[in-house]
Amino acid sequence: MNNTIKLFFVALAFLNVNPAYSFERIDLDPNRTSMEYAPQARDFINKVTNYKWEAENGEGFHFMETDKPYEDVYANQNMFLKVKTFIYGTPTGESLSYVVQSSTVGFLDVINWENRTILTLRLLPDGTLESYNSDLMKFRKVQEWSENPDPVEDLESAEESGLVF
Repeated sequence: MNNTIKLFFVALAFLNVNPAYSFERIDLDPNRTSMEYAPQARDFINKVTNYKWEAENGEGFHFMETDKPYEDVYANQNMFLKVKTFIYGTPTGESLSYVVQSSTVGFLDVINWENRTILTLRLLPDGTLESYNSDLMKFRKVQEWSENPDPVEDLESAEESGLVF
Protein backbone atom coordinates (compact mmCIF):
# COMPACT_ATOMS: atom_id res chain seq x y z
CA MET A 1 0.00 0.00 0.00
CA ASN A 2 2.81 2.40 0.94
CA ASN A 3 4.59 1.71 -2.38
CA THR A 4 1.37 2.38 -4.31
CA ILE A 5 1.04 5.82 -2.70
CA LYS A 6 4.68 6.64 -3.51
CA LEU A 7 4.20 5.50 -7.09
CA PHE A 8 1.08 7.69 -7.37
CA PHE A 9 2.97 10.81 -6.24
CA VAL A 10 5.92 10.08 -8.53
CA ALA A 11 3.55 9.68 -11.49
CA LEU A 12 1.77 12.91 -10.54
CA ALA A 13 5.10 14.75 -10.40
CA PHE A 14 5.98 13.57 -13.93
CA LEU A 15 2.64 14.75 -15.28
CA ASN A 16 3.16 18.27 -13.93
CA VAL A 17 6.60 18.74 -15.50
CA ASN A 18 6.77 20.34 -18.93
CA PRO A 19 10.15 19.17 -20.23
CA ALA A 20 10.00 21.24 -23.43
CA TYR A 21 10.43 24.73 -22.00
CA SER A 22 10.88 24.97 -18.28
CA PHE A 23 12.80 28.20 -17.79
CA GLU A 24 13.15 29.86 -14.41
CA ARG A 25 11.51 33.27 -14.11
CA ILE A 26 12.27 36.04 -11.65
CA ASP A 27 10.45 39.25 -10.76
CA LEU A 28 12.16 42.37 -12.10
CA ASP A 29 11.18 46.02 -12.16
CA PRO A 30 9.20 46.62 -15.37
CA ASN A 31 10.95 50.01 -15.70
CA ARG A 32 14.47 48.54 -15.57
CA THR A 33 17.06 50.02 -17.91
CA SER A 34 20.10 48.84 -19.83
CA MET A 35 22.48 50.58 -17.44
CA GLU A 36 21.43 48.37 -14.53
CA TYR A 37 22.71 45.39 -16.53
CA ALA A 38 25.31 47.20 -18.64
CA PRO A 39 27.95 44.43 -18.89
CA GLN A 40 25.45 41.83 -20.16
CA ALA A 41 23.71 44.30 -22.49
CA ARG A 42 26.98 45.65 -23.93
CA ASP A 43 28.41 42.15 -24.46
CA PHE A 44 25.22 41.06 -26.23
CA ILE A 45 25.10 44.17 -28.43
CA ASN A 46 28.77 43.80 -29.40
CA LYS A 47 28.27 40.17 -30.44
CA VAL A 48 25.00 40.42 -32.42
CA THR A 49 25.18 43.74 -34.26
CA ASN A 50 25.97 43.96 -37.97
CA TYR A 51 25.26 40.28 -38.61
CA LYS A 52 22.35 38.58 -40.33
CA TRP A 53 20.63 36.02 -38.10
CA GLU A 54 18.34 33.44 -39.67
CA ALA A 55 16.23 30.54 -38.35
CA GLU A 56 15.42 27.39 -40.29
CA ASN A 57 11.92 28.66 -41.07
CA GLY A 58 13.34 31.73 -42.86
CA GLU A 59 12.68 34.28 -40.11
CA GLY A 60 15.62 36.60 -39.62
CA PHE A 61 17.01 39.59 -37.79
CA HIS A 62 19.60 42.24 -38.48
CA PHE A 63 20.67 44.30 -35.46
CA MET A 64 22.40 47.67 -35.72
CA GLU A 65 23.46 49.82 -32.79
CA THR A 66 21.87 53.25 -32.87
CA ASP A 67 21.57 56.40 -30.79
CA LYS A 68 18.81 57.16 -28.33
CA PRO A 69 15.73 58.73 -29.91
CA TYR A 70 15.83 61.91 -27.80
CA GLU A 71 17.15 63.36 -24.54
CA ASP A 72 15.17 61.93 -21.67
CA VAL A 73 16.10 60.52 -18.25
CA TYR A 74 14.80 57.06 -19.18
CA ALA A 75 16.19 57.09 -22.73
CA ASN A 76 19.62 58.18 -21.46
CA GLN A 77 19.76 55.03 -19.31
CA ASN A 78 19.27 52.59 -22.20
CA MET A 79 21.33 51.09 -25.03
CA PHE A 80 19.47 51.11 -28.33
CA LEU A 81 19.38 48.83 -31.35
CA LYS A 82 17.65 49.18 -34.69
CA VAL A 83 16.09 45.76 -35.31
CA LYS A 84 15.16 44.81 -38.85
CA THR A 85 13.09 41.65 -39.34
CA PHE A 86 13.01 39.47 -42.45
CA ILE A 87 11.37 36.39 -43.94
CA TYR A 88 13.73 34.74 -46.42
CA GLY A 89 15.48 38.06 -46.95
CA THR A 90 12.31 40.05 -47.57
CA PRO A 91 12.03 42.91 -45.05
CA THR A 92 8.98 42.62 -42.78
CA GLY A 93 9.63 45.39 -40.28
CA GLU A 94 11.99 47.71 -38.52
CA SER A 95 11.95 48.98 -34.95
CA LEU A 96 13.92 50.99 -32.45
CA SER A 97 14.53 48.82 -29.38
CA TYR A 98 16.51 48.82 -26.16
CA VAL A 99 18.17 45.94 -24.30
CA VAL A 100 17.47 44.98 -20.66
CA GLN A 101 17.81 41.91 -18.45
CA SER A 102 14.93 39.49 -18.98
CA SER A 103 12.71 38.07 -16.26
CA THR A 104 13.52 34.69 -17.89
CA VAL A 105 16.86 33.70 -16.35
CA GLY A 106 19.73 33.68 -18.84
CA PHE A 107 17.99 35.82 -21.45
CA LEU A 108 17.89 39.51 -22.39
CA ASP A 109 14.79 41.39 -23.52
CA VAL A 110 14.99 43.53 -26.64
CA ILE A 111 12.04 45.87 -26.09
CA ASN A 112 10.46 47.88 -28.90
CA TRP A 113 10.60 51.58 -27.93
CA GLU A 114 7.27 52.52 -29.53
CA ASN A 115 4.91 49.67 -28.65
CA ARG A 116 6.82 47.79 -25.90
CA THR A 117 6.70 44.40 -27.62
CA ILE A 118 9.41 42.14 -26.24
CA LEU A 119 11.84 39.88 -28.06
CA THR A 120 13.51 37.54 -25.52
CA LEU A 121 16.97 36.48 -26.72
CA ARG A 122 20.21 34.91 -25.55
CA LEU A 123 23.50 34.25 -27.27
CA LEU A 124 24.71 30.68 -26.79
CA PRO A 125 28.39 29.69 -26.48
CA ASP A 126 28.25 27.92 -29.87
CA GLY A 127 27.54 31.29 -31.55
CA THR A 128 23.83 30.78 -32.16
CA LEU A 129 21.11 33.13 -31.03
CA GLU A 130 18.14 31.67 -29.20
CA SER A 131 14.73 33.32 -29.07
CA TYR A 132 12.11 32.41 -26.50
CA ASN A 133 8.76 34.06 -27.09
CA SER A 134 5.89 31.78 -28.05
CA ASP A 135 8.30 28.92 -28.72
CA LEU A 136 12.05 28.34 -28.71
CA MET A 137 13.85 29.19 -31.95
CA LYS A 138 17.53 29.12 -32.88
CA PHE A 139 19.09 31.62 -35.24
CA ARG A 140 22.50 31.31 -36.84
CA LYS A 141 24.74 33.88 -38.48
CA VAL A 142 24.46 33.87 -42.25
CA GLN A 143 26.26 35.75 -45.02
CA GLU A 144 23.23 35.75 -47.32
CA TRP A 145 19.55 35.08 -46.69
CA SER A 146 18.17 31.67 -47.72
CA GLU A 147 15.96 31.27 -50.76
CA ASN A 148 12.28 30.69 -50.04
CA PRO A 149 11.61 27.00 -50.83
CA ASP A 150 7.90 27.72 -51.50
CA PRO A 151 7.69 31.16 -53.11
CA VAL A 152 4.26 32.63 -53.65
CA GLU A 153 3.36 32.65 -57.31
CA ASP A 154 2.27 35.92 -58.89
CA LEU A 155 -1.49 35.95 -59.06
CA GLU A 156 -3.23 36.50 -62.34
CA SER A 157 -5.36 39.57 -62.69
CA ALA A 158 -9.10 39.13 -62.20
CA GLU A 159 -9.63 39.37 -65.95
CA GLU A 160 -6.94 36.76 -66.72
CA SER A 161 -8.35 34.35 -64.15
CA GLY A 162 -11.83 34.65 -65.65
CA LEU A 163 -13.50 36.51 -62.80
CA VAL A 164 -14.42 39.52 -64.95
CA PHE A 165 -16.87 38.92 -67.80
